Amino acid sequence: MKIGRLAENIWKRSVRKNIKSASIQTVGIRMSTIPFSSRMGAVAVYDIVNSTCLLASEIEGVVLSLFIDGRCSEDYVQHIVKDADETARKIAVGITGFDVHVIQGLKKPFITGYAITKSDARPQKPMEDEDIVIIGSIAKAGTAIIAEDKCDELLTRFSESYINKAKAVIDDLSVLNALEIIDGYNISYLKALSEGGVNGALWEMADTGKKGLTVNLRDIPIMQETVEVCNYFDINPYELLSSGAIIVTTSSGDELVEACISRGIDAAVIGKITGSNDKLIINEDEKRFLTIPETDGIYEIT
Repeated sequence: MKIGRLAENIWKRSVRKNIKSASIQTVGIRMSTIPFSSRMGAVAVYDIVNSTCLLASEIEGVVLSLFIDGRCSEDYVQHIVKDADETARKIAVGITGFDVHVIQGLKKPFITGYAITKSDARPQKPMEDEDIVIIGSIAKAGTAIIAEDKCDELLTRFSESYINKAKAVIDDLSVLNALEIIDGYNISYLKALSEGGVNGALWEMADTGKKGLTVNLRDIPIMQETVEVCNYFDINPYELLSSGAIIVTTSSGDELVEACISRGIDAAVIGKITGSNDKLIINEDEKRFLTIPETDGIYEIT
């Protein structure tokens, strides 16, 4: 199997379909896993809270598990834990559990976790002819992780101030401000972007609603730093860890975008939900069909 999160179609076929002990809505909320990074504690908290706050009315706490090998020091563990806790306090969420597991032969540390909530997931069903809106810039989390952990290499090509700007977005991954805006705009589907990037989110959205889509690639919000970093490492930014952005469908796309931009949040209508099964991506004169993303680009270099 490919490295990283199990592909959505395989997960539904081999995991979700075979779980009979919980409701479909509860099983539908998947855990977040963040690969090795010196800031993976912070990214994990943002990723978990972003994914959960869009689906549940209240988060009671976040539970994390850090997996390391015997070469990691206690100082390293403390750094990851403190970074996660500072991030949780910043967005007013408590860490209610934090396990650390030492595993012999583990190549690289990683962190995983989930949120404890008070309610089931909201229904998610994109409707034909609705606008597809991205709120926030894609691939921010992946860009920040790469800039942090490949800093020395990137400094041979880019200025220190440029790389520092890319690093800094790791502390701006919360979608809570956007959540305050979207409730009044006839949202029928919403999801926080995460592993697999915007392409993964588009595929899952269409698959969930049994609909097609048409997306203009050039309309997807993306930072210039992301473009440059991904070009340098030959990574597809549209399949890169994208914690910090949301995908929604609504009949009021332009109005929602205007409201977000007025609050200083990047947003754009990127396409439409269609009644066919075709998932079409348009890039100027080129048209292609969306395919299921394979390994997230973050695993290629971390």
